[in-house]
Amino acid sequence: RRWALLSGHYRQPLDWTESLIEQSRKALDRLYGVLQRAKAVKASGLIEGDPLEPLLDDLNTPQALSHLFRYADDLDRSVREGTDGGPPKRALLELGEVLGFLQADPDVWFEGGADEGLKAQVEALLVERLAARAAKDWPTADRIRGDLDALGVVVMDGPQGATWRMKD
Repeated sequence: RRWALLSGHYRQPLDWTESLIEQSRKALDRLYGVLQRAKAVKASGLIEGDPLEPLLDDLNTPQALSHLFRYADDLDRSVREGTDGGPPKRALLELGEVLGFLQADPDVWFEGGADEGLKAQVEALLVERLAARAAKDWPTADRIRGDLDALGVVVMDGPQGATWRMKD
């Protein structure tokens, strides 16, 4: 809800809707997804410009949120290209901290408060699904995805394998 609140400038009216809340969750999922892919990157180095600049300009929180995405895009690109992602990760985390975002571990964010039993069950199903996909046993892989869906889990397949998050 904080993201939704900060998505509008304080001098402008805010259209508070369920759609805004959903968009806010997706925005945070995107940023945490980048951080999850960049776990091995150390947040260090010199940052170009001042990440807090938008906040110093009449507390322009919408612009600050757009800066978060710019830093995330730069970090994601550096992970894909194998270049130094330290500065954009540092900027992303520093600005995120000032705004009150991106403080959780990405894995914890996507687990959404799932208890240890559910986490173990989900991880076991993902391993089973990975084996089925490797054996090109698509019906079994689809059945397992359905089982995960019934548990309230969204599976996100990516180049580094499958990750998951709890449905809203």
